[in-house]
Amino acid sequence: MNLFKYVINNNLNEYGEVMDWWLKEGKFENWNKNQVTSFTKKIHTMKGFSKKRDLHYDSAKKLSFPKKASRFPQVWMGNGNGKSEGRDWVRHIRNAIAHGNVNVRKIKGEPILEMRDFQPDKKKQTAYILIPICYLDLIKKAYKNVGKEMK
Repeated sequence: MNLFKYVINNNLNEYGEVMDWWLKEGKFENWNKNQVTSFTKKIHTMKGFSKKRDLHYDSAKKLSFPKKASRFPQVWMGNGNGKSEGRDWVRHIRNAIAHGNVNVRKIKGEPILEMRDFQPDKKKQTAYILIPICYLDLIKKAYKNVGKEMK
């Protein structure tokens, strides 16, 4: 089921603000390298996530994206512009949401987001992300916390 349809059908009104945040661009415009590094480290500490087991981060050309995975979380991301992993998390998730490439699946009764991102020509895949829906809010909170810490 499409992400927005799932949110509406399940009365997840609290995700309205979360989705609004994800769809805004320019999140890192005034951030320095230390802020982005801190943000990336916070992402790695999300409940249930293991950087060694769950993260496949390399050039998209070197990655073999799964067609459909069942173990979650799993993140397969191309390192795109090479600026930073944290930026790439946000870019790939934002693009998947904005371009309607997010489906919600129930795995063990939990709503899981299956996301795909592609190059602008839509021919080459650049990310496959399988995460619990709560990660959208956790990543947003990690971002906000880094912003507060650096003030």
